[in-house]
Amino acid sequence: VIGAMAIRDRLKKEKKFDDFKKQRNRVKSLVRSAKKAYFDRLVETDKSTSMIWKAINEITNKSNRKTDNTTPPISPNVFNTHFLTLAETLAQSSGCTTDNFVCSTLLNNLCGKKLKPDDNFSIPPMTVLDVGKCISMMANNKSTGRDNISPCLLKLALPYIVEPLTYIYNLSIQKNVFPTVLKKAKVIPLPKVKDLSEPNNFRPISILPLLSKPIERHVHKHLLKFFNERDLLSHSQSGFRPKHSCHTALTKLFDNWLTAINNSEVVGAVFLDLKKAFDLVNHNILIKKLSLYTANSPSVAFFKSYLELRQQIVYINGEYSTEGIIRYGIPQGSILGPLLFCIFINDLPLHITSDAVNCEMFADDTSLNASDKNTATVQNELQKSINEVSDWCDKNAMILHPAKTKSMLLATRQKHQLRPLILNLSLKDNHIEQVHEHRHLGIIIDDEFSWRPHITSTCKTISKNLYLLSQLKHFVDTSKQKLFYYAHISPHLTYASTVWDGCSDILFHKLNSLHRRAAKLMMPDLSLTTDAKLQHLGLLPLREKLMLNKAVLVFKAFRNLAPQYLKDLFICHNSRAPSRSMILPKPRIDLFKTSFSFAGASLWNSIPAHITSCSTLISFKTQLRKWLRNRI
Repeated sequence: VIGAMAIRDRLKKEKKFDDFKKQRNRVKSLVRSAKKAYFDRLVETDKSTSMIWKAINEITNKSNRKTDNTTPPISPNVFNTHFLTLAETLAQSSGCTTDNFVCSTLLNNLCGKKLKPDDNFSIPPMTVLDVGKCISMMANNKSTGRDNISPCLLKLALPYIVEPLTYIYNLSIQKNVFPTVLKKAKVIPLPKVKDLSEPNNFRPISILPLLSKPIERHVHKHLLKFFNERDLLSHSQSGFRPKHSCHTALTKLFDNWLTAINNSEVVGAVFLDLKKAFDLVNHNILIKKLSLYTANSPSVAFFKSYLELRQQIVYINGEYSTEGIIRYGIPQGSILGPLLFCIFINDLPLHITSDAVNCEMFADDTSLNASDKNTATVQNELQKSINEVSDWCDKNAMILHPAKTKSMLLATRQKHQLRPLILNLSLKDNHIEQVHEHRHLGIIIDDEFSWRPHITSTCKTISKNLYLLSQLKHFVDTSKQKLFYYAHISPHLTYASTVWDGCSDILFHKLNSLHRRAAKLMMPDLSLTTDAKLQHLGLLPLREKLMLNKAVLVFKAFRNLAPQYLKDLFICHNSRAPSRSMILPKPRIDLFKTSFSFAGASLWNSIPAHITSCSTLISFKTQLRKWLRNRI
């Protein structure tokens, strides 16, 4: 290859352009052959999926960062001081005082209503089987913490250490003390932008000891079970909970909005931004709330020990900083941390007193929504709720970011054309900007439900990845190209599709063209039509692909594989028919027909009874895919 490149360059210098073009094409062919041979050797040597992805990413340059790789002129100690004091500085600047924090009457009433007199949370002891199973399931590529103990080493030593580890974990549970050595984190700063001169331009990635994972997973399992059995977690919270996801949260949110618009109302939405929410959690406040939820269980001392006096050091450029104490926040990278954050923020919806306002949360992504025929009423109700949320934040040492908090007034296109719809809202004397489009939980919402901004953005992303696929096809076979398709193209085509799949035909055609383009790239055989290529690749046409996505979510709702709030959107006939056909809500406008409650029920009623009556999700998907393919 190098020799051929030298000849190419010489021909160009001698201005023999006809020969140069031939040699240039020959060099390109040789390079592609060399890359293909390299990929084939890599896969044959190690057939693991990780090695296949490594080779694919090298060929497409997918993993290359466009940041300056020079050494940052910042010492590890400066990084550590910055990361440790950031939350403390923010808390002090907000003026929040937490020394005399008392749980609100609303939270006391909730716990008094949900908990029985004999309810008392306790962490059961771990078994040797529990510990062994958790360690055996660890991925071998997990990063090592400060102790430099790798998953491979743990698995090799497992027969000899599983019983001593079980004894230590149970002693920790019995004494309600989390081992200090398991609270030491190694932090690696990763650049967010090209400028490496400021610590603010780095994101801290915390790596905890692997030996902390089994006990954390065990405690998480039983704490979540305690909260679920007593229905203590807010129904508004969809983050870090089994059966919940961004998809289910968005489906619920948009169905509520479209129902209100179908009733001739306008919808006001406020997208709140909590600044450094996970890092600002005050340990004293969290422990007081946890004591109330668990009826002053002795196990609360375990969580206090788990949170307090955690240490971290920064590792960068082969150097370690000195140790520092973490005084605020949920442990990053922990298993138990996300659940503790949900518990911390769980009482926020209780403080919104207006029945007209709904609070929806996905972890710290919080939105307030109100609907009415009168815009002034919507504005007044939202302003009242914003003030209540702001008051909750002050008492709980959290900070709302006025500049990143946005508002939106959603209505039909015709209402927007009649007159400007204005929301005049404020947050502590700071005006909240009203926007016409906003990204929330991964999709771009526009105030007319046109979906043009979201699909335009999605098409740009898919187009970039299709270019990478066009480069990849020269070096790998079709099966490896499909790996790339399912990882980098298909997720963008289907993410939260139950929300936006009712878009206009013009917008759908743009996505469909890209989907068909992917099939053509993976199978360049000109003798086959695009539909035949899709069938040969085992891919459904895009319309059927989106129908499958919607039907699966309906199935999950009925089989208790999704949150209860999705099942509540449907009304079934009082019939013994195995199809369990549903009653369609009455649409006043065509826009409502795109809602999940209408479109989902309509699709479900069109599916044969032998498919809707499947007992498992796998069999349902298999049968539905066959039925959809036969409809083409």
